[in-house]
Amino acid sequence: MKLHHRMLRHFIAASVIVLTSSFLIFELVASDRAMSAYLRYIVQRADSSFLYDKYQNQSIAAHVMRALAAEQSEVSPEQRRAICEAFESANNTHGLNLTAHKYPGLRGTLQTASTDCDTIVEAAALLPAFDQAVEGNRHQDDYGSGLGMAEEKFHYYLDLNDRYVYFYEPVNVEYFAMNNWSFLQSGSIGIDRKDIEKVFTGRTVLSSIYQDQRTKQNVMSLLTPVYVAGQLKGIVLLDINKNNLRNIFYTHDRPLLWRFLNVTLTDTDSGATLSSTRAKIICSSMSVTSMTYRAAFVSRYPLIFFTLSRLRGKAFCSGF
Repeated sequence: MKLHHRMLRHFIAASVIVLTSSFLIFELVASDRAMSAYLRYIVQRADSSFLYDKYQNQSIAAHVMRALAAEQSEVSPEQRRAICEAFESANNTHGLNLTAHKYPGLRGTLQTASTDCDTIVEAAALLPAFDQAVEGNRHQDDYGSGLGMAEEKFHYYLDLNDRYVYFYEPVNVEYFAMNNWSFLQSGSIGIDRKDIEKVFTGRTVLSSIYQDQRTKQNVMSLLTPVYVAGQLKGIVLLDINKNNLRNIFYTHDRPLLWRFLNVTLTDTDSGATLSSTRAKIICSSMSVTSMTYRAAFVSRYPLIFFTLSRLRGKAFCSGF
């Protein structure tokens, strides 16, 4: 009788192990399939988002080109006086709204290499067109609809002829000043020379991943040329950072396993990366198998998704 009971206990234990293992295998296979399908979905989502960003940048550049091509009325003495009164110098640079919003005619900050306010009077009178273009694109009815664009990205304009940069958002010059204006030759703003050269073909290009001098973080930029009378005058730029990528890659309807993943976007040309970290995991004394998924979008940027391995902690495992 004891032998019978012992065999029954072994049979029950073996059945539990088989059933549990079968369930775990089923869940792993299902999760892997869900992950693969979701990966394809967010790659398409990223493609759509970047295409929308490109469209917006081109729309802003076109608006600026129309303003430049239009017959410009002479700047009034009153407006000239207001611009020159607001003109200031700080941190070895010059311009408008460098440390505070002293010139209400512009929403953002203008930095220039020139010490003479007369050299930027016409620019200050023109740049409201850039403000209007950015604002208009941000207030379109379809803005942010299903494209991972809940946030507003950083827009700015580099004028190559008059040597100034205008940021749509105010930038305190104490934290960042454009002091090196030979960026086309030296790549001092971190954008690869060949990416700049592509602008001269008239196409919008996506830069390599580089370290932004303003934020000291890795970003990539969309560059759209601005022409006047067939000659390149400036570049409209849009920066994309890791926070922007989070809104693309981490959706509310993501699979459970996705909550335990970090995302790394790698530039195959430069080797630089943008890492979007969202995994926050606490596990009991166990080992989480390392898993890697790869896909590519926007030509040279492969995505790498992975979980952390050998996590140790408290008595439960969770992720956000």
